[in-house]
Amino acid sequence: MEIVKIIVAIFFMLLWYAVITIPCTLLILLPWLFTRRMKVGLSRNFIRSALIAIAYAPVMWGHAGPIPAVVGVMFNDPYFRAQEIASLVIVFVISFVFLTIRALYQKKNLPSPVAPG
Repeated sequence: MEIVKIIVAIFFMLLWYAVITIPCTLLILLPWLFTRRMKVGLSRNFIRSALIAIAYAPVMWGHAGPIPAVVGVMFNDPYFRAQEIASLVIVFVISFVFLTIRALYQKKNLPSPVAPG
């Protein structure tokens, strides 16, 4: 019975995080659409990875639970700021790798292993 409570708590925490990131998603939508006109390459992947990291990098912040790390960076606590910057960097690197692999396959007109479809 305890495992069910834990699973339900994790579900609601993820649901809370999804609701919190809606404004960030709307804010990055316009720059994301503008980068569609750019040539497929590292500069486009860099910009898009930065947008993904800013909008979705999670960090645990007190009783609020998971919040976007960019929101936490605005607070003035150096201990948490290191965690938030680390979270931003990790999400940036992961998204940059995936976008770069996808772009390489897109240039060769091959089906992408990271984004099938």
